Amino acid sequence: MQFLLLLPELPYARDGAFLGRVANDGRSKAVRHRRATALPIRRGYQIIALCHEADTGVVADSMRDEFEVSRIEVSSVDVESNSCRAFARVHARVRCSNLERSGLVQLAHRLSLMPAVRGVRWESIPGAAAGAGRIANHSA
Repeated sequence: MQFLLLLPELPYARDGAFLGRVANDGRSKAVRHRRATALPIRRGYQIIALCHEADTGVVADSMRDEFEVSRIEVSSVDVESNSCRAFARVHARVRCSNLERSGLVQLAHRLSLMPAVRGVRWESIPGAAAGAGRIANHSA
């Protein structure tokens, strides 16, 4: 014994938009309903690499090179010197989505493998989340 299940055919356009019917003054007309696509939230992070003052240019350039090939948005790359030591910190402030955060982790790992780098950490910046807006590049 075979059963046949008949379902009403829903009105879809070729591009996948649902065509509904809306009553307007006693007449009906087709209305397009599109799914709203949410733009990813970009959160603020900073990467801090500790290195000798003589190697800050190499480390900063490595960060900039990595940011150029990734989708991570850079707001600044700065060098902070230590007055009492021969070490300096290279700070990079960036924004990326959760999906792009893996590139941030990979950058921290690559920096940690450089002989010039003594230590690397990355952390979130509280309150630095934004929509998909662009950030101006203020690289130093």
